[in-house]
Formats: sequence, C-alpha cells, structure tokens
Amino acid sequence: EGLLESRTETAKARLAAWEQLAERQGKAQGLCLQSEKERARACEELLAGWHAAVWGPDAQELSQDTLATLRALHGRSSNSLQQAWKDTVQLAAECLGEDGSEELSRAAERYKAMLKEIKSNLER
Repeated sequence: EGLLESRTETAKARLAAWEQLAERQGKAQGLCLQSEKERARACEELLAGWHAAVWGPDAQELSQDTLATLRALHGRSSNSLQQAWKDTVQLAAECLGEDGSEELSRAAERYKAMLKEIKSNLER
C-alpha cells in the first residue's frame, strides 16, 4: 500500500511537471514568433531605405564609395536573409499545424522576396 501511494505521488508530480513544460513550450513558441516578426520588420525597413537610395531620384548622384558600401551591405544582408529564411522554414516545420505555423510560412516567403529585392538592387 505504501508503494502504491509513492507511485501515485510520483505520477502526479510527473504530470504536473509535464503540464508546466507544455505551458512553457507555448510561451516559447509565442516569443519565437514575436521575435521573428520584429526581425522581419527590421529587415523590411532596411530594404525600404536601401530601395529609396538605389532607385530614387538621387541614385545617380551617389559616390563610388557610397555605392561600394551599399553593395557590401547588400551582400552581408543577403547572407542574413538567407539564414532568416532557413530559420523560419525550420520553425514552421516544427510548429506544423499549430498556431503561428502559417504565419511563419508566410514570413519565409517574404524573406525569399527580400532576397530577390537585394539581387535586383545589386544588379542596378
């Protein structure tokens, strides 16, 4: 009888720990999604500024040094965006069918579009 009570208490403790873990997992997923939104927003703002510089009316007046700096920054950003795309694809796969998985898939597609924008800017 003592052994049964001990096992019952152990089972209750494990169940409580599992429930806490499940709750924390949901919070962690929410934080990952929020962080991803912020990263995407920052990338979009950066690209919008670069787009204005490269394609705007004053683009012809940019110095060679400025153009070289912009090209270097575009190259570095391309690497960062490629990693962001990989991260979001992985997160979307891990969250498949859960809240946020569709949003992460859309974010991955947006990173692909941003990579195309960078390529277009570099070809200009």
